[in-house]
Amino acid sequence: MTILDDAYDCFDAGDLAQAAAICRALLRADPGSFPALYLLGTLLGEQLAYVEAIATLEQAVALRPDVKVARFNLASILAKSRSFEAALVQVTAALQLDPDDIEARLVKASCHMELGQRDLAGAELQRVLEIDPCAAEALRQRAVMLTADGRNGEALADLDRLMALGSAAPDICFTRGILLLDLARFEDALADFTRAIELKPDYAAAFSNRGLALAGLKRHGEALVDFERALALKPDYVEAWCNRGRSLGLLERFEEALRDQSQAIAIDPTYVFAYFNRGIAHAELQDFDAARADYDRAIACKADYAEPHWNKALLELYLGRMDLGWPLYEWRLKTTEFGVPRKHPQPALADLAEAAGRTVLVHWEQGLGDVIQFCRYVPMLAAAGAKVLFAPQPALRQLFAPLQGPGVTIVDREEPSLPFDRQIALLSLPHLFGTTLDTLEASTPYLCAEPARVAAWRTRLGPDLFKIGICWKGNPTFAGDARRSFALAHFAALASLPGVRLISLHKGEGEAELQALTGDSFRVETFGERFDAGPGAFLDTAAVMMSLDL
Repeated sequence: MTILDDAYDCFDAGDLAQAAAICRALLRADPGSFPALYLLGTLLGEQLAYVEAIATLEQAVALRPDVKVARFNLASILAKSRSFEAALVQVTAALQLDPDDIEARLVKASCHMELGQRDLAGAELQRVLEIDPCAAEALRQRAVMLTADGRNGEALADLDRLMALGSAAPDICFTRGILLLDLARFEDALADFTRAIELKPDYAAAFSNRGLALAGLKRHGEALVDFERALALKPDYVEAWCNRGRSLGLLERFEEALRDQSQAIAIDPTYVFAYFNRGIAHAELQDFDAARADYDRAIACKADYAEPHWNKALLELYLGRMDLGWPLYEWRLKTTEFGVPRKHPQPALADLAEAAGRTVLVHWEQGLGDVIQFCRYVPMLAAAGAKVLFAPQPALRQLFAPLQGPGVTIVDREEPSLPFDRQIALLSLPHLFGTTLDTLEASTPYLCAEPARVAAWRTRLGPDLFKIGICWKGNPTFAGDARRSFALAHFAALASLPGVRLISLHKGEGEAELQALTGDSFRVETFGERFDAGPGAFLDTAAVMMSLDL
């Protein structure tokens, strides 16, 4: 056994100081000893003495430039000391000696990532996976890179491969859960965060994000428990305070929501999401000045954050300040919830003065009710001199047939050969027309049911009594549905008035409540499964409404 072997034995035993002392003794006797220089440089790197480690390994590489491991270790320590350009030089030389060295390619990929050279990093990771399709670290690094690039589907595929290889470390489960959250796959995200917590019971971030998954499933009570667990583990966890406040708001516990968001702001006065969510709570409590101030603070923190601009628009419109609300409402096009992807290369119609003599595509957005409400602007645009191609949802085309006429054609926005010069989202038209409470106008009624269908329903309903159409449930997936939907039983008092007939205009969610009515409750007239059963939406509903008294 040689003295150098003794140094390696000390190294293997964890006695780095003794191993280094032996190497220094050898170098005093022979300053040009490559083995001693190599081992000492490696030891110094383990001891985080990067400056001396780099100088020592550079001497070793100068003596033996053909030794791959010396160049690799030098590259690794240069990368740890954030000398990425120099690290790339050494690791590239190491790969010339052994092109299939996976560890060297991973170091090279990391250096490229740190230098912002994402394409080069991706190419290195791809090469690693060509050498070894099961290289877990390459899959992990590529998943991180793809996530940062917003390529969540591809990142998820890499994490799925990692999980299949048995690499179910807490951080892998957590990262996969985050991606699934972004994809609104809440059940799957819940499972991944749960697995991360099982592997690491003190994982505060996993508890907080599992709360978000539960909130996405509308299990807000359970979500609150997870946010509280996260805060017990990390009392200054600003995201958990904000997340809990958001769930409290969704449970309509607005005073408590305010307190949580304020606590998040106290921890981090620049945390934009807390200002935004606190603004929502203030608005729900009818403190509109405070809501506006918080939206403005959120915007001051992050000027391109679309949601507070859009919520401020809703606030101003609610208050009737349309001159402020409609311009801000254009920010909805940049939000994650209501963003309208542009399907055509033609520019948007930005000025009403541009409309005359142009063909303009007006395309639908948001829900059926929004399109019914704002289609009144389509004839106004035609009156301004535009040839309007109006593209509502397919289910509404027959209902909107009366809008067709000089200057207006109902079309399918998916038709690739539509000839037009400009385009505009339907709910941008109020801003285009500069709508205010003083200028709000429309020829009424701006929609009419088919005359033959109206006549048929009037005959069927007959003239007897005072006929009132009713509806009681909205789309349950809408975030604010709890505040607009109610139980059918609330119509009991109205039904008890003499001379009144209740006529159901309801379809979908809530129809089961009709079956629960008994002779001891009250009567609601229904029209059976054939009511509005065709491909066109609301055709029978519109005809019945024109046959009612209220």
